[in-house]
Amino acid sequence: MNTSKPWLLIVAITCIILQILGAENNCPMPCPHIMDPVCVNDGGEFRSFSNRCLLRAHNECEREADKEALQEVDSSNCEDYNWR
Repeated sequence: MNTSKPWLLIVAITCIILQILGAENNCPMPCPHIMDPVCVNDGGEFRSFSNRCLLRAHNECEREADKEALQEVDSSNCEDYNWR
């Protein structure tokens, strides 16, 4: 009796096809639930993210195409606690 798992083969083939097509989208990006605050700026507004992974996820997955990526800045610029 063959005990192989056909879903594993399907996943492997799907990954190969996506690599060939150049699809390397990591979204949604899993991030740990840790509090290591970062302050960021978009050229005007200061915002806070709970950690660098959430900042990276925002820049790679949620940022509008015509907007600049948020850049980490000195934490003294962020006095609010409206975490993302």
